[in-house]
Formats: sequence, C-alpha cells, structure tokens
Amino acid sequence: MPAIPAQTRRLARLIAWAVRLLASTWRVRRVDGRLLHESLAQGPVVAAFFHEDMLPMVALHRGLGFSGMASKSEDGELLAGVISSLGYGTVRGSSSRGGVNAALSALRSTLASGASIAIAVDGPRGPRRVVQPGAAALSALSGRPILLLRAHARPAWRASSWDRFLLPLPFARVELRYATLEVPPSGRVARAEATRGIHSELRALAGDEDALGSESLDSSARD
Repeated sequence: MPAIPAQTRRLARLIAWAVRLLASTWRVRRVDGRLLHESLAQGPVVAAFFHEDMLPMVALHRGLGFSGMASKSEDGELLAGVISSLGYGTVRGSSSRGGVNAALSALRSTLASGASIAIAVDGPRGPRRVVQPGAAALSALSGRPILLLRAHARPAWRASSWDRFLLPLPFARVELRYATLEVPPSGRVARAEATRGIHSELRALAGDEDALGSESLDSSARD
C-alpha cells in the first residue's frame, strides 16, 4: 500500500478521534445483531451497505476484522488514513477506469487471508442506492456469504451530496439492521440476480426509515 503523506495522516487521525468521540455519545440498537456475529463466526464475509451509511458503519463495527477499499486518489488517501486509524484494514484500488478486475483480485486476496470486506455497493460516485455488481461478483468468486447492513439515526444531519451522507448528531438514537444472503452461483445471470437481491434486501432493511428519520436536518433545506 502506498505511503500516506504526513499531513494527510495527521488529518486522518484527527477525524478518527472525532468519529470515536461522536460515536461514544450515540444510543445504539442492533436489529438482528446476532446475524453479524453468527456470520463472522463462520469466517470472513462480504459486507454490503449504502454509501450514505458509511459513518455509522465505520464508527460502530471496529475491532471485528473488517477491511475496506479506498481509491488511489487524494480523497482515497484520507479515507484510508481514517479507517486505518480506526483499526480497519485497507485495500487500495479503483472500481473505475479499467481497475475493476484488479480491485476484485485485491479484495478476493484479502478475503482469502481471513479478513472480511466491507463495500459501499453504490459507491464511490453513485447513483444513490443503485447497487453495483462488485459485491455479488466478489461473493461468487470467493465463496463467502454476503452480510447486508443499514443504519438509521434520529436526530441526524444529511448532506446535499449525491449520496445524502448520514451524520447522526451527538446523543442520537442509532439503529443498525442486518440481513444475510447466500453465496450466489457462478455466471453473469446469477450474479445479476444476486445484485438485484442485494438491492431488494437493503431496501427492505429501510423499514420505517421515513418515520425514524423525521427529525433529520437537511443541509439543502435550511431556513
């Protein structure tokens, strides 16, 4: 993994400290949390979530042996520094500009080493909540099951960015929800079906999202 510049490392450590401090104030509830621990007890998994849920996911799954992918861009360097400071492994790669196969190979090697992989399935550029095929392909290639995760918070702030990034406020009530999918069979058609299954399950985990998020503060609709 390329070295992260010193200035970026310092900023990353500061952000990681702020994330830990913020998360320490949250009141956390896990729905079907047993699925998380039961899945990890059977070996590494491919964890799939939407990009908007990245902050609570990273903040609340430390110490469980997950690794995440960060691009080779400057933003990717900062992300790699933050998640590394929070105790996660990092895989550097790109899902664009012809880098998909190399990224899948690196992630597959990480799974083979015994580390679980966490993937924002609609990232890094969206569209929002449109699941890309990487998670299903990685599960099929590695033979490791898929763990699906969603986060909800109240009160929370949402950015006006493409992903509507979720930031639970201090002392927020944060709810994490889990589901699982079996390893999809090989073949393009089967992977496409598995990708649709990931989308359906993640949408199902939204549940009463509108009610739970009724106190969210929208950065695009301020007084």
